[in-house]
Amino acid sequence: MPSCVVKACKNYMSKLKKSQGITYHRFPRKKNRRDDWVLIIRNCRGENNWNPSSASTVCSAHFDEIDFMTSAKGKRYLVPHSIPKRVNFIVFVFL
Repeated sequence: MPSCVVKACKNYMSKLKKSQGITYHRFPRKKNRRDDWVLIIRNCRGENNWNPSSASTVCSAHFDEIDFMTSAKGKRYLVPHSIPKRVNFIVFVFL
């Protein structure tokens, strides 16, 4: 059952259905895009060695509306260069 890997995100398939507007997106296969996604998720989770499994997903709540396109049959897809943007980053400043 898909759930979002973004830390503190409570979106998971049994709670939110597609009819409620939440979709789940697997990590890209292309290495450079995948590495970008992994870095973003590592930063938001605060886990420097986190790696996605083959079932890891990010929910649509972490993308902007312009990151999506809709097929003629109504299926939503991410545009090719989309990256998760709506994640909470913890920033530490050392003085």
